[in-house]
Order: sequence, then structure tokens, then C-alpha cells
Amino acid sequence: MKSDSTSPSGQDLVTFLTELLDYGRKPSFGTTTVVERLERSSRRLEELVAFMDALSPGPGYIGAPGGRLARFPGQHEGGPTDVLAQVMLLSQALAWGMWAVASGEQDEISLTSFLNLRDASARQFAQVPPGELLDMARAEITSAIEFLCLADAEQMGRVGRIGSFEFTAAQMGELLCAHLEMQAEQLQRSLEAGWSLSEDASGWRQATSRQVWP
Repeated sequence: MKSDSTSPSGQDLVTFLTELLDYGRKPSFGTTTVVERLERSSRRLEELVAFMDALSPGPGYIGAPGGRLARFPGQHEGGPTDVLAQVMLLSQALAWGMWAVASGEQDEISLTSFLNLRDASARQFAQVPPGELLDMARAEITSAIEFLCLADAEQMGRVGRIGSFEFTAAQMGELLCAHLEMQAEQLQRSLEAGWSLSEDASGWRQATSRQVWP
């Protein structure tokens, strides 16, 4: 099968998957199951979005005049709602890929189009309130968890291709976990960067000391 890994979009795919694979090798995960990791990521995202809502109620919403969080430009270091948009878009793609391979529906998954559209789509979805983005992402996570609880070893052992990479359906589930965990960390960094320390440095210290962050 011909690989498109040398094209610009193909290289983006290689970089994206390599980052997920490297993250997934962290020894801290131990014997934690994919379902447990997905549930933990979902809870963490809920906590972070609740923190966003607490910081920016009403008209002072994220990025709006008077808000206490700012949106920062940049493809990989975007503001909080930009990160949530990335979570929703790529969670949908990865969860579908896992299901498609496990069910035998597809043996080749194309993420290139998702990556090509990611930034433009993320900018569009970044106008959606964080709570709505979270609901969309959570729906994908819940569907993935439900499928994993019902799938058998044969289904999860089926192999599919993403670009020049080969993964079992189980490994695609691990990619989904890594994506959510990485984006949750990015969301926390965006919230930290966007907090107006000059306005309320003591509030930030109090929030973090209360272990708002997971």
C-alpha cells in the first residue's frame, strides 16, 4: 500500500501519531486500562471546563472583553476553547477509527483530512461555548467506552492502517487516550497562561491550592 508520509499532510500525520505514541509510553500508566484512562480524562476535562465557567461567567466569557481568561493565538498553543475544539474534532476521528477497525468496517483509516481541516475547524468551533464543546467530546468518549466494554479480544486485535502505520483496534484506543490526556494537559496550560495574574494573583494561588486541577 502506497504511503503518503512524504507529503506535507502526510508528515503532519506522522508527527501527530509519533507524539501520541511517545506519550503513551509513559511508565505512569502502569496497568491502567483504556476504559479507566478514558473515564479519567473525561472527568478531568469536566473539572477544567467547570473552572473555565467559574472564571468567566456571563458576558465576560473566554476571550470576551472583561473576561478573566484570554485566548492566545497559535496552532499548538491556542486558548482554552481552541484546545477543546481540538479535543472534540480529533476524538471523533480516533474513536471512529477504533470502532471501524474493530468492527471490520474499515482496514484503512484516513486522518489526513481531519488534520488538514483541524485548524480551520477548530477556529470555527472555538466560537462555541466550552460547555457545548465538552458535551460533544464527552459523547464521543462515552461511545468509545461503551464499545470497549462490549468488544471482544478478536475485534480489538484486528489490524488497520493509518498512513504508513499499522495498529490494532486496541492500540487505536490507546491513541485516543493519549490524545485526550495530552489535550487535557494543554487545556490546563492554556488556563494557566490565560489567567490575569495582575488582576488576581491570589485567586490563582487559592484555586490551585484547593486542587481544582486533577
